[in-house]
Amino acid sequence: MLTCGENEGLNRMVQQRGSIKKYISGIIK
Repeated sequence: MLTCGENEGLNRMVQQRGSIKKYISGIIK
């Protein structure tokens, strides 16, 4: 089990990765 802090960190990393993909796809289009 992850602690709340670790889980929050993972969620933030996933969100950042998603926004980076949107950012890159925005540049490509």
